[in-house]
Parts: sequence; structure tokens; C-alpha cells
Amino acid sequence: MKLGRALLVILIVIALAFVFLEFRENAKKQVVNGDNAGVVAEKPEGSEETPDDGEKGNEVSETPENPDTPVANEELKGKAIYLGRIDNNSIEVEEGDDYLAYRLAPHIQENFENLNLEEKGWIEFTYYINEHGQRVMTEIKKIP
Repeated sequence: MKLGRALLVILIVIALAFVFLEFRENAKKQVVNGDNAGVVAEKPEGSEETPDDGEKGNEVSETPENPDTPVANEELKGKAIYLGRIDNNSIEVEEGDDYLAYRLAPHIQENFENLNLEEKGWIEFTYYINEHGQRVMTEIKKIP
């Protein structure tokens, strides 16, 4: 009976280890373009520990395979339907079939009320992806 419990505990630990490794591998990648859900960028190098025993295969590439793939801190442009403010730091938009959250740069947070955005109204914006993989809007304007 004790042996059975010990084996069960070992199996649970092994299963949790596999889940953790899978989560870690998936965390290296993120969708960066709501219009094109197939576009994926890897997180920038240095955003997680690198293997120290010479392991290869799970390393993050320094240069993206696709030169059109956005990288962290690159200025990007977008067009979406404004859905509303999540909190003082973020808004939610609809891009195609995707609902995305964008953080607001401090200068936009301060003047947000002056933008007079209407829910379900179209907006154009400029943003970048920060070191945490978050989309940060630096410019935003209402489309008439």
C-alpha cells in the first residue's frame, strides 16, 4: 500500500514537471499581430535563463526567421474597434476576431479623457511590445 502511494506521488511529480516544461516552452512565443494570428515572435534574448551545460535546441534565435515579424520595442501601427477602458492603464480593442488589451503609455493615460473615444468606434494607434510581451500604445486617435 505504501509502495503504491509512493509510485503515485512520483508519477504526479513527473507529470507536473512535463506540464511546467511545456508551459515554459510556450511562454517563449507570443502572437504579435491580431490580424494575422499565425505571426509569432519569440521573446527577446535575455528574457529568461539560458542553458549552461551547452544544451542546444531550446535557445532563442537572435534574429527572427521572418524579417517582417515584429520584435520587442519596434514601433508598430494598428487599427481596431475601441471597446472600452479596462483600468487607468489599459484599454480593450477588437482586431478582427481577436479581443486584445493594450497598455497606455503615461502621456496617453494623463490625457485619455480628452481623446473622446466612443465605444465601438474605430481607432488608429502606434504601439510597441515591451520586454514583458505587453502591447503599449504610444499614440492613439479616433477615426471619423
